[in-house]
Amino acid sequence: MGNDPCFLKLAYWPEDTDKQPVEGLVPGMYLPVSYVRLLLKDDCTRGVQAGSQARLLGYEQVERYLINTQFIELVKHGLAGTVGTTAEELHSLVQDRIERGQSVVLAAERSRESVRARQKRTRSRGSKAKRYIHRVYNQDSLF
Repeated sequence: MGNDPCFLKLAYWPEDTDKQPVEGLVPGMYLPVSYVRLLLKDDCTRGVQAGSQARLLGYEQVERYLINTQFIELVKHGLAGTVGTTAEELHSLVQDRIERGQSVVLAAERSRESVRARQKRTRSRGSKAKRYIHRVYNQDSLF
């Protein structure tokens, strides 16, 4: 989908996790880092005070984003993330980000399974097949 396999997730956390415990993936928006770079240069993310250099990223500023289920589907189909990346390449990427003072979250799958077999397996455990019931209603002719 692009030359930048990194995504930023802006997560929504409840104010009081004692009353609303977080289970599973928290809601939020996934944004490709290359898109975030564009947004941070766009006036749509400018702060509300006149002349402010502050930038805001949220539902009111960002019109297009991915949600949990969409992002998961992209990963399952190999359209997000990296496939076939070597451990050395990942190490280099992590080192580069750390040296720039950036945070890194990294997940790696180690398997002897081929890419094709993994795609087949992940697609098979996706959403349940949708069944549509089609009904035909006879209508008297209008003419």
